[in-house]
Amino acid sequence: MKKLTPSMLLQRFGVVSFFFGILATAVTIYDFRDTNIFLMVSLGFIVGGVQTMIIGAAFQSMQMHPKQEKEKEEALDMELSEA
Repeated sequence: MKKLTPSMLLQRFGVVSFFFGILATAVTIYDFRDTNIFLMVSLGFIVGGVQTMIIGAAFQSMQMHPKQEKEKEEALDMELSEA
């Protein structure tokens, strides 16, 4: 099984909250008013889910992959041993 990083978990949490918001919106859309607190919360789940997915993707793209990290450490070790 592949090890899940925190950024991957953040993305998955965003997807789950996005789909929960869609489902909750579909259930509560019959009373479309700003006083319908359940509709407003479900719309908030949609917006928050999208933002969480974007943040998770940004964190994941900024992380250094283990192979790149190992190569960087080896290059640094070689530089130190030459000096």
